[in-house]
Amino acid sequence: MTNFAIATTGDAPSEVGPRVTAAPADLDRAALLLLASAGAMRLAAEAPGNASAIAAALGPMEAALAELERAADAMETVARERLEKATALLGGRWTYVDAARTAREFDELARALSNARRACQTARDCAGPIVAELAAI
Repeated sequence: MTNFAIATTGDAPSEVGPRVTAAPADLDRAALLLLASAGAMRLAAEAPGNASAIAAALGPMEAALAELERAADAMETVARERLEKATALLGGRWTYVDAARTAREFDELARALSNARRACQTARDCAGPIVAELAAI
């Protein structure tokens, strides 16, 4: 059975938000849980009456994007190590160009996630006061 845990400080999440820990072999399961969570968040966002939760929901979304950025960096490290070993062992099948291209694509992924995280923060900063003011009306 897969063991996922949310690590928090006391009753409140840590400064960077809840941390989910999983065994490395559970990467595919964690990705499926991420997909399910994103779908649930989309459905909740589409539901009527949730406008007051927009700013609050953007905080965890921002933290999740930061975690995904770190995950992309970790995957790049593992992929680079594997490709370097494969290049040395298999020669012509995998080249150093393939390894460099793969690393560059992971860098692009991490950059896109970082940009999305900053956009999320900006949206939260913009939407929070507006939604709060409208909730009072």
